[in-house]
Amino acid sequence: MAFASYRIGFISTKLSQDISGKHDGYSAKISAGVPFPVGTWRVIPSISYEFIDSKMGNHMFGVSQQESTNTGGVIPAYDTGSVSRIQYGVRGIYPVSKSTNIMLGISHTKYDDDILKSPIIENDEITSFLAGVLFSF
Repeated sequence: MAFASYRIGFISTKLSQDISGKHDGYSAKISAGVPFPVGTWRVIPSISYEFIDSKMGNHMFGVSQQESTNTGGVIPAYDTGSVSRIQYGVRGIYPVSKSTNIMLGISHTKYDDDILKSPIIENDEITSFLAGVLFSF
């Protein structure tokens, strides 16, 4: 995947394109996140919208005829159309030292309801948690 991104203030955009020739799909995303201090923490609530074209959607959520055949037809072939998703969440960054920060986050992603038509998708929503340590040098 190759991508280009641009940020203006608290708004960011990202365009991604497959350059491997595997699916030749693309996606476009717009996000907003505003950091603010809460004690020694920096808290960043955010929201984003992403459009995923049908080629990338098929790569992610579709089932090719060959894949269906490999399962003996248990999983039927399925072509996904374009897909969109909305994601919102919050991250917190806590400085441990000048070069070390701890990051915690939670996000919720909601895909189009149509994604449930795919035989390999059981839920159109995902909640995820993030914990990490950031080192600067």
